[in-house]
Amino acid sequence: MERFFHFSLTRFSRHSRPRVAATVVTICSGLSVFFLSHSMAKAQDAPCAAKLLAEQTDKPKEYSIQSQLNWVLAKQWTNQDQVKDLLDVMSLLTSSPNPLSPGAENPNQQALKKLENIDGADLQLFRAAMGDPDSNGHPAAAPPVKLLDVLSKASFLPAPGDDTKVLFDYDLSACSTSLVDSLSKAENGKAMPLIVLIDDAFQKGGDTNYAALYQLLFAYWQYFPDGADALKNLEILRAEFAESASGLAKIVHAKVSAAQK
Repeated sequence: MERFFHFSLTRFSRHSRPRVAATVVTICSGLSVFFLSHSMAKAQDAPCAAKLLAEQTDKPKEYSIQSQLNWVLAKQWTNQDQVKDLLDVMSLLTSSPNPLSPGAENPNQQALKKLENIDGADLQLFRAAMGDPDSNGHPAAAPPVKLLDVLSKASFLPAPGDDTKVLFDYDLSACSTSLVDSLSKAENGKAMPLIVLIDDAFQKGGDTNYAALYQLLFAYWQYFPDGADALKNLEILRAEFAESASGLAKIVHAKVSAAQK
């Protein structure tokens, strides 16, 4: 089976009013800068202590394949017993049929079977998202969404408001940087060669970004598989990818560049 790339893994008074108003604006602006800078400094000191807290929401009342699929997959990502299967689905969806084995199952077929095993109750949702594929894995209609994209970005992290987006994005990036740094130091640097290969994939851009994200999530899960923190950290990496795939790519590239100096 061919993939965009593959390698073996071991495991954030009226006259005075103008002057008063100007003073208030100046003070408020100063306080805003102070609090933002202070928050950023705290995030940099302990980035993954940032308040990137995700709470599972109720299933969307509106029915759209995109919203329903995002909720279902985000919920599955919070189940430690399903993470490996979801990673397998990502691997399959970043694969292409092997021309040397024409009788082998199409990766889409295999991904659909894996999703059915994870959550048979939502099989029809998965099939609809994939364009109702036939027995050979070929869609009967153009898929309404890109399943791989939704799977790669599914998250319960709340979207920030306009007044908090700058800090949210900073915290998200700081957390992702910390996670990549932790991975690079795992088992005395044994994971660093994997990060180099992940960087190579990210540098190719396009759909290869999904394969790079899969390998990053898989590598992190292999080295740090335990507890709720691991699930949250995978969610942070997916959220950073959703916010900016190029931003996550730059984080990985910076780590590789620093290691090569």
